[in-house]
Order: sequence, then structure tokens, then C-alpha cells
Amino acid sequence: MRHPPVLALLLALSCIAAIPRTSQAQSVELGLRAGLHRATVAWDPTPLGDGLERVEPRYTVTAGGRMSVALPGGFRLAAELLRTSRGFREVQTNGDETLLDVTYLELPVLLSRRFRTVGPVRPELFVGPALAWETGCRVDGSVQGQEVSFDCDEVPDGAVERRTRVWDAVAGLSLHLGNAAGPHVVWDVRYLLGLTNVDGAPEIDNLNLRHRGASASVGLVLPLGDGSS
Repeated sequence: MRHPPVLALLLALSCIAAIPRTSQAQSVELGLRAGLHRATVAWDPTPLGDGLERVEPRYTVTAGGRMSVALPGGFRLAAELLRTSRGFREVQTNGDETLLDVTYLELPVLLSRRFRTVGPVRPELFVGPALAWETGCRVDGSVQGQEVSFDCDEVPDGAVERRTRVWDAVAGLSLHLGNAAGPHVVWDVRYLLGLTNVDGAPEIDNLNLRHRGASASVGLVLPLGDGSS
């Protein structure tokens, strides 16, 4: 399968589109968003005391699109396709630094509840799983004062063993601003909890390494269906 993220997105959108209409007006929305992602990792040390030293977060850009459909009771179901970078910076006691930069195409499928308000701001809470496919991986840093940069599969001491497909859980809050029946701006904050051990050789490294992240973004929403929510 050459393009699994695109095929998975098409499958998710097909499932959303196949949801039968209810007696309530159904609203379909398309959207784009872009923002800043704070990426880090959670990890468990090995019994021998090995593992990472001081871990610092890294800040990257995330962007993509989404499609959502209204459900009864103010709920919505959405599928997104996002490009995002994750990883971390490790600072060792001897001054060496290592930066792991992993780029993913991520497919979150989110169930949300949008709340009606009197004013122009409509809050929306959302939660759901996300499946991410690696599209690039690099290791940068400094060793004894010398700058180094490698593709993860071309590191001289051996390729970085990692899983290229990972599962996450996503939860957050959106604020829709403006006319619900027309194009409007949305602010989005979310937290990402990695569920998959990214280490591709845990039987050797004995390391449980999981992505963590938080992001804030702004986007544009275009309603296509009748009605508003």
C-alpha cells in the first residue's frame, strides 16, 4: 500500500459521509488549521539504569485539514489529516546534545460536543484516537563540540530502531468565532498522549518510549450543509 494515510483518510471520510440523515438538519464542515506543537516524550528507564538523560521539548509546526459532520444532540464526528513533527532533545551531562526529529502524517478521528451559546463564541470539546505514519526521521546534535546530522537509517553506529506507525489519543477544546452558518475562525488547543512504544527494539533497549505533545492552532471552517450547530 503506497499511500496508507491518504487511503485511511478516504475510508474515514466515506464512513462519515455514510452516516444516515436524521430528522435534524445535518451540517457538513470543511476546515484548515495550522499552529505550534510542543513535542516531547515519556519514557521508562531500563533495569540497568540506562536510557535518556535530561529531556527537553522541541517546538514544531503542525498543519492540515479536516471534515466533520453533525450528529444528533450537538455531537460531531470529524476526520483530520495533519502533518506534524515530534521527537525530543536530549542534553547529556558531558555537554553532548541529540535532537530526534520525526515527521508524521496523522489521522485523528474525533468525537466532539459543540455547545450553543448566546454570543459569537461556541466552545467544542473533542476526544478520539489518532493513527500516525512516519514520513521522515532525522538525528541532529553535537558530539564533543562537532555538529552532526544523519537520516535515522544512516546513523554510523546503527540505524535508529523505531516503529514507523504509532497510535495516539487526542483530547482538546475548540472555540468557534463568528457566524455558525458561514465561514468562521476557530481556535484549537489539544493534548496528545502516545499509546505506542516508539522504540522498535524494546527487547534489546528495554526502553518504553512514548510521544507526548500539546498544540495550539488557528483555522478556518467552511460549513457546507444546511443548518448550524
